[in-house]
Amino acid sequence: MTLNEALEAMGLYKARLGELNNLRLQNAVREDTYSYGEKTPFTKKEPMYSIKKIDKLHNKLAKELRVLESAVKKTNASTDVKGFENKTIDQIDLGELDEFDFTPTVK
Repeated sequence: MTLNEALEAMGLYKARLGELNNLRLQNAVREDTYSYGEKTPFTKKEPMYSIKKIDKLHNKLAKELRVLESAVKKTNASTDVKGFENKTIDQIDLGELDEFDFTPTVK
């Protein structure tokens, strides 16, 4: 797996975890309304998904995401950036300014 593919997979994991979080919070419910004669209608609510299955899948994906993030960090730590290999943080020239003697001139 390339680093780019790993980053793309991380995005997919995060999106799916967000979907599962929303599903867990609102737990999709099927509502059926029955009315028998003149009595007040009766509404029957049934969850469409098992909370235990949602949590199990969420935990599995979260673990895989943590492992993938760890692998990406290890790869980043051991990979040199092409065209910039010979410099360390201390050797990077950010361009320093010389001291400037500012003396206002009066005309």
